[in-house]
Amino acid sequence: MALITAKTSQVFNLEEISRGTMIRAKMSSWEEAMNGIVDEVSEEKLIVLFASGPGNASGLYEITAADVVAGSWTISWSNDLVTINTYVAAT
Repeated sequence: MALITAKTSQVFNLEEISRGTMIRAKMSSWEEAMNGIVDEVSEEKLIVLFASGPGNASGLYEITAADVVAGSWTISWSNDLVTINTYVAAT
């Protein structure tokens, strides 16, 4: 039995989404979607910065590629606010 096995997984397309991309995302357990800006991006996860309310307060949320593929997230994003893309996982 091998200690390490090859594994294929779906990952974020780094040519499509990058730091500074505007995003509107809704996790399946949330009542409303949240707008934000992608702060960190890797093939496995996105870190999104959002304003949590009036004033200078802000927060972060994490979106993993695995959760997106599993159908936990609905995401719209834009790099120029002209073209808006939307991803809804196939069910």
